[in-house]
Amino acid sequence: MWRPAFTAFTTCALLAFVSCNDVISSSLQNTNVDRNVDLQSQLVKISTKITAENKGSAPIKHYYVALTAEEKHHLAFIGAGIATDKDSDLKVSEATVPGQKGFHHYRIELPAPLAPGKTVKLVVETTYSHLITPHPTHITQAERQLALYQGNHYLLSPYVTETQVTRVSLPTPKLESFSKLKPVTHSDNLITYGPYEQIKPYTEDKLTVHYENNNPFLTVTNLDRVIEVSHVGRNLCRGGH
Repeated sequence: MWRPAFTAFTTCALLAFVSCNDVISSSLQNTNVDRNVDLQSQLVKISTKITAENKGSAPIKHYYVALTAEEKHHLAFIGAGIATDKDSDLKVSEATVPGQKGFHHYRIELPAPLAPGKTVKLVVETTYSHLITPHPTHITQAERQLALYQGNHYLLSPYVTETQVTRVSLPTPKLESFSKLKPVTHSDNLITYGPYEQIKPYTEDKLTVHYENNNPFLTVTNLDRVIEVSHVGRNLCRGGH
């Protein structure tokens, strides 16, 4: 009698463990991605508009975003919404995806399950600190301040992407160099990469931009917060019940 009870407990424990992991549906595909990388300040601000289509036979409740370990380390903000509704705010939470230990994932809860054959237009906003580095690290007062950004030509995604364009906006038109994965164009303070087509999941290709950035690179090295709780206020609240 003891052995079956142990087996049942073990099975339940395993089921509970599996339920903690997220399974990404291969039926969901990015039919179009429009990504804007803003390098005009000390922060990297990326706004990605995604049109995703359910090409399977069952409804899909979540959309997943993937980050590299370096991006996760420098991540300051992540948010998501519906592209056609600027006031929308979708729930975003960290997720654990089996077999993808080299990447970090975030789960976006769709406003309603995406039915087969239907599309949803999302916008994902991410902000990173310390991804832009001075290059060279030391200059004289008379020299221009140059900065180096290294990223990905593609949206790092767990889904197939049918077509994508990436635009990189700079504080000035002055460039030392930039990666040239064709097709690519440079006009004033804007570099446009793509369109690229049929990009496989988790595809990486290094994007580099060496450019002039005279903005101050500020860092908060120490922050003290003091929160004062009034006992009088608490007593007044209690007296009101």
